[in-house]
Amino acid sequence: MADSQSDDMDVTTSVEARDVTSHNEKTTIRSMAASGRLIFQDPKEIFHASSEDDVVEYSKQQISFTSRPDASLVIGTRPKKTSIWRHHPQPMHILFLWQTYLENVNPLTKILHRPTMQKQIIEASDDLDHVSKALEALMFAIYALAVSSMTEEECQRTIGEAKLTLLDRYTFATHQALLRAKFLKTSDIVVLQAFVLFLLVMRPSYDPGTLWVLSGIAVRIGQRLGLHRDGLALGLPIFETEMRRRLSWQIALIDGRSAQVAGQGASAISYGWNLELPSNVNDSDLEPNMQKQPVESTGATEMIFCLVRYSVGQYFERARIMTVFGQNPSDEAPILDNDKQIDDLQSLLENKYIRYCDPVIPLHLLAASLARSSVYSMRAMARHPRQQPDGGIHMSREEKDELFNNCLKLIEYANLAYSVESMRRYLWHIGTHFQWHAFIYILGELQFRKAGEQTDQAWRQVEEVFKNHPEMITDKKGNFHAAVGRLTKRAWEVREVEFGRRQPKLTHFIRPDFINKLHSQGTADAGTNSQKGIVTDTLERRPDEDRPENATAHSESTVSTNPLNNDSGGFDLPFLSDSLPMDLTPIDWAIWDDVIKDFELQQEDATGDGSFS
Repeated sequence: MADSQSDDMDVTTSVEARDVTSHNEKTTIRSMAASGRLIFQDPKEIFHASSEDDVVEYSKQQISFTSRPDASLVIGTRPKKTSIWRHHPQPMHILFLWQTYLENVNPLTKILHRPTMQKQIIEASDDLDHVSKALEALMFAIYALAVSSMTEEECQRTIGEAKLTLLDRYTFATHQALLRAKFLKTSDIVVLQAFVLFLLVMRPSYDPGTLWVLSGIAVRIGQRLGLHRDGLALGLPIFETEMRRRLSWQIALIDGRSAQVAGQGASAISYGWNLELPSNVNDSDLEPNMQKQPVESTGATEMIFCLVRYSVGQYFERARIMTVFGQNPSDEAPILDNDKQIDDLQSLLENKYIRYCDPVIPLHLLAASLARSSVYSMRAMARHPRQQPDGGIHMSREEKDELFNNCLKLIEYANLAYSVESMRRYLWHIGTHFQWHAFIYILGELQFRKAGEQTDQAWRQVEEVFKNHPEMITDKKGNFHAAVGRLTKRAWEVREVEFGRRQPKLTHFIRPDFINKLHSQGTADAGTNSQKGIVTDTLERRPDEDRPENATAHSESTVSTNPLNNDSGGFDLPFLSDSLPMDLTPIDWAIWDDVIKDFELQQEDATGDGSFS
């Protein structure tokens, strides 16, 4: 009873506050609703036409949500009695965040029907006091995911607040709204949509184990709603069937990825779920009361990126091509069988999707990149040393060359999104997965691939990775980035010695900036943490015949960083001619697997950096 009285007081207060909202602002929103338009200009420009006295000042108190809610979302926590109404943005900012969601997030998720949701958003922004609990949870999740897809500069310029402040506010409000909507007991698909978006925005903040548990809750709620059975089999309307399929696949992707990263194997959805692919149609081809099945397009639609992801997941599951890293290699199918299956998948993706992609369109470029990088990833996984019973020690030169090429292609696609300005809007998603196994394999091989066109190309890509992810140099909290840095420096030292051997009269050579920074960091951190060398100093032996021809087994000293030339960023080659440690060895993947897993488990405050997935 007390809770009800408190809620009534909150509503009364919110109504009084809302009464002072600008009449001009409401008129603008109604006009937009009538015309079907959304804002595309800076919201500050829209507000500029109104008197400052007309603009409502809502609470800017930052809600500390950077520490994960963890079990508080599930166990022993009731929603706070204070109203969460005040955490809504201004109406024009609501529409701006919705537009941002449509541009940055919606093409990669497609769990909301744009025309239907847009109407609800516009109507709700004009009367926030009477929004249902389910829709309110979904709106806050949209705000949070939209903000997470923006840069700091965009948040400051368009909304006038720091990204972290906004993200804290909207994730906290989403958390509270989900509790108010009793999401654990819900049979409302809108609440489940809100919960799925909440999981997407919280991926960088939750550790993989927690995310895996929470994604399992989404699976169970989906089963309660019957999402494990196709809508047509249940006799549901066409529109509802399509939207259920989209949501089911998004849950499957989240649960599958979290299970993999958490080391839990396959997704729970692998067993007992009948997942039909959504139709290849645009949102404009669907409407809630439709009576006829939409005609699927043979070309590219708004669904192209999602359908590529779903097709890869479906094919991977049905073919059972291989297990994930870390499982028993003896369970794998023969590589030749894998190649045939991967060839079939490549043909399917090329013929059904890639051929229709226009690289000028950012979403198409992303979809084609995803399709091709997925194939390269599968080929790399099939031949990866971690999949070999002997750890890859006896791989042939041809197998190593093919694996190196596949890993290099993966890193090229990972760097693509950072080099194409129009694709940067999708970094919020691309950045949640990085192909660490491929990157580390390349660094390990570069200790032995001393020169050549492909080696030069590989070093250009390595440099791009460090440029795109500066935290790989600046991060001083853990051992992982330090270990990657040591492996990178060791590979570069081999390259420097090779330059000196081929051009003995050369006395000066320009180091890339990222190598200089790695050496500076190594000098500053020397002796502070002996565990930082855990990977590069452990079990890295190749057979003698595979060692570099200029190797000297007796050399034990490390490369000196003292000869750095501060004026030009170069160094004198004679200092390196006899100083390279030649216990160069292949990667010990048992150790690296543990280090990578530990690193991913520690990424509680990550912003996301990576590649297509």
